[in-house]
Amino acid sequence: MVISNFLRNHTEIVDHCIANHNKFRERDVMGGHSGPLPINSKFKSYTNDFMDDSTIDMILSNCDFPEDLKDFYMFLQIQMYEAGDYIVPHRDNYTVKKLHLVTLTTSDCDALIMQRGDNLIRFPDVAGQKVEENFNDFHWVDPVRDLRFTLVIGE
Repeated sequence: MVISNFLRNHTEIVDHCIANHNKFRERDVMGGHSGPLPINSKFKSYTNDFMDDSTIDMILSNCDFPEDLKDFYMFLQIQMYEAGDYIVPHRDNYTVKKLHLVTLTTSDCDALIMQRGDNLIRFPDVAGQKVEENFNDFHWVDPVRDLRFTLVIGE
């Protein structure tokens, strides 16, 4: 399921990410993902470990998250994909009760892809949308063409 216009200050968040490009780190995706391919994904993350309170407040404002999410999330991260970056097919195996995924940028060609049974579902990137799916199903991002940002919060 996709919830449109879930996060309404996505432009402000993306501008902040571009200004803080140096806080993004290459991801070691094995700690939270499991998949059938023996290769690593290629993207960078800006995690709550490197964010000050005003950044986290900005991210959690002007959206439809519960107001107290900032008091009980387990992790918060923004993922950045530059042209050619990707996530290989995997299942998330975080020890969280809920995983939130919000797309921060719009693209005519980039998307999240999920396998549900024998079907593949493509969720095109639309800024501000929240994708609510079973992230225990295989999912991935093909090599992107546009600069892509997503917000991932585990609670």
